[in-house]
Amino acid sequence: MPIYQAQVTGTSNSVAGTEDTFVEVSFAASSAGRIRRVLVSVETASQDTRSIVLFKRVSAAGATGAAYTPTKADAQMRTPASTTNIKNGATAFTVGTLVDTPRRVNINGRAIYEWVPRNAQEEIVVVGGNRFALTITCSAASVIHGVTVEWEE
Repeated sequence: MPIYQAQVTGTSNSVAGTEDTFVEVSFAASSAGRIRRVLVSVETASQDTRSIVLFKRVSAAGATGAAYTPTKADAQMRTPASTTNIKNGATAFTVGTLVDTPRRVNINGRAIYEWVPRNAQEEIVVVGGNRFALTITCSAASVIHGVTVEWEE
């Protein structure tokens, strides 16, 4: 199965405590996607902030994301069937219609967070026609976060 990656560096919402989407991957109607790896880092100078990172399945797109062309892990693989939107700098990127939230993590402003499923039971699978969205709610306004999401389809 081909593996793809989306990366974004964006600024959290200008209002502290407001949820913002950083990466949204929409899977084609006849397919499914498996989230393989997620990295989140705080890239603003070290400070004692808290960021709540949510992995969500959503059934409708969020608003104001920017189109993104995923990177192929193997350059010989086919073009992805999924479409990807990422946060556009400091512009708010709203969350689509929530289906569920399979993972919630609280990270400190001095931390780097990495999630990799240890087995098939921990994998996050998104059925075709739905989307995977990674959102961040930061305790301080305008904090820069780096996000990488890898998936298989």
